[in-house]
Amino acid sequence: MKVSLRVLNPVVLWRKCGFITRQCIVVGLCSMLVMTSLSALVMWYAYRSMTENLSRLVLSSVRNKAARLEADLRSASRFAEDLAIALEYGEYTEDGLWKLLERQMEVQRDHGPAVHGGSIAYLPTGPGEKDMRRMYYIHIGDGLAQRTLLGGGADRYWNRKWFIAVQDAALPIWSEPYFDSDTSSLLLVTYSVPFYRKGPDGGRQFAGVVSIDLEVDKFREMVQAHTIVSEGYGALISRNGAVISHPDPRLSGRRSVFDVTKNHPELADVVRGIMSGKEGILRAERTSILNEEVLYFITPVPESKWMLLTAFPSRLIFERLNVLLWLLVAGSLGGLILLVLLTSLMLRNTGKPLRQLTQAALRIGEGDFSAPLPNYPAEDEIGRLNHSIALMQVELQNRLERLARNIAAREGFEHELQIARKIQQTLLPVFVPPLPECREFALAARLLPARVVSGDLYDMFMLDGNRIALIVGDVSGKGVPAALLMSVVQTFQHCAACKCDFSGKMVTCLNGLLSKNNPDLMFITYFIGIVDLRTGVMNYTNAGHNPPMLIRKDGRVEELSTVHGLPIGMLPDEHYGGDSVTLESGDGVFAFTDGVNETENPADDQFGNERLMRVLQKYAAAKPDQILEALNQEIVAFADGRELADDVTMWCFKLKAVRDSNSESFEVTCASCGKDLRTGSCASSENGSCTGSCAGC
Repeated sequence: MKVSLRVLNPVVLWRKCGFITRQCIVVGLCSMLVMTSLSALVMWYAYRSMTENLSRLVLSSVRNKAARLEADLRSASRFAEDLAIALEYGEYTEDGLWKLLERQMEVQRDHGPAVHGGSIAYLPTGPGEKDMRRMYYIHIGDGLAQRTLLGGGADRYWNRKWFIAVQDAALPIWSEPYFDSDTSSLLLVTYSVPFYRKGPDGGRQFAGVVSIDLEVDKFREMVQAHTIVSEGYGALISRNGAVISHPDPRLSGRRSVFDVTKNHPELADVVRGIMSGKEGILRAERTSILNEEVLYFITPVPESKWMLLTAFPSRLIFERLNVLLWLLVAGSLGGLILLVLLTSLMLRNTGKPLRQLTQAALRIGEGDFSAPLPNYPAEDEIGRLNHSIALMQVELQNRLERLARNIAAREGFEHELQIARKIQQTLLPVFVPPLPECREFALAARLLPARVVSGDLYDMFMLDGNRIALIVGDVSGKGVPAALLMSVVQTFQHCAACKCDFSGKMVTCLNGLLSKNNPDLMFITYFIGIVDLRTGVMNYTNAGHNPPMLIRKDGRVEELSTVHGLPIGMLPDEHYGGDSVTLESGDGVFAFTDGVNETENPADDQFGNERLMRVLQKYAAAKPDQILEALNQEIVAFADGRELADDVTMWCFKLKAVRDSNSESFEVTCASCGKDLRTGSCASSENGSCTGSCAGC
């Protein structure tokens, strides 16, 4: 079964929901957000408070255990230090040494039950006896003191590491944990103190080492004791990282914390905290004892520089928080459901007139402007909306009536514009394009109005049997006013042509005619060229118009850039001159209005003269109608769908051959009636033939 992804789109589903449903969802979500935020804040505060309180209590308990351990270790260290002082300043026989050691051991046994034994080890070359190789050792076992004398035979205790370390350090040293050599299962730690005697030079000279052995098992119970939490464990770590006491027998005395990190890299941060020797609280994901997240509370034992830690699962904190969390969740859900139900009932009651307004709006949208509206007397937002829709109904009815009248008037106006367009088209030369085939020249023209009617004009007519007038102009403005003035100019220019044989005189005459009655000061840019077909000489005048392009047969394109005066219709006394240019066979003239070079594309770039000249160069050898068609395609492609902003008018004249001056003037006659189409045009002529319905015929 296929499900459309559009149906599952949350945006689409949201839009399909009703107004009341959306409001209920919004209220529910906002309430859920508020309650969730409050619950999260309460949980955060509870977690923080419980963590801080429990951490403070546990850390205090660890400190107490460290203080008790510190007292026991300090008692043992004082035993060794006091014995070292007695040996340094007293003189003892062998029996006296045994008694001194036994007496000190008995005192220490009463104060520190962890004592395993003690010893006095002399350096063989010690002062007073040149060959004194004796180590007096007393072991406390079953409440009795057992004497052992070492140093005879192969027993060279003075070469052992513990003896050499104390001798070299000249300081008391706590040993790393080790197993008793007799039982191999009893874990011990030893505190060793150097003692000195007066040397031959009168100074203090190293004489031996006093040591006391403590059983780790005696204070393991204290390390593992829990006073605050019921779960977890304790551990004791030496200053070098050796595990002294740990609930896992595989670690105590056999492994170091660095070995543990090899199998449990997640404890690396904990190990670094332990070895830093600073008090603190650390966290780890799991341990070999507790396979869950664990909190470590660490404190140092200053006497031995050991680290005492207590670890317990962090879930002990979260177990209490979970109860609070479930209470908050249950209360929040109950309150949320109640709030959504109350909101839904309230919104449904409020939304009834909205549903009625929706139905009325749909009927209005379908054209029923008399659809009944709900009776809602309240003056709130819904009441104002109801009143606004009622006003809209009245206004829509009035607007429809006005629109119907405007449409009728517009249709009549558009019909009149179409008639005006047809009339305007009759004023233009009907034999262009193309002129019926003739030997001397080829001619084509094109006009694309930006509106229904155009303000551009062009005209071509024979002044006599040997001269042809080529005209293009652009009336200021667009639309109907420009089209009317264009019609006037079309009429006046034929009148001016009858009186004048020079382009300058003709433009001067035309300017005088237009300026006599021009209250709106409308003007026309105007260009006229008169080509003598016998010589190829074109006499031309430019009254403020775009410079035409001269197309040479070799492909060169030149601008006829000379302007002979202002646009016509501006100053009644303006006199215009003229210039001339000689056309060879194959040369042509291209004239246009500014709608060509100022055509814009969607990026507001203009077609421009440079692009126009490149097109003319490319098609310089083509016929006039082909040139206009190619240029029109270039303009359309450049505009890229953008509507024309101005009328586009252009014509192209090409001289094929110069007439022989002795030959008779040519004629272009109507095939039906014989009328000369060079000097005039009839409304019924098509492609050089006359239908017989024009007034001239």
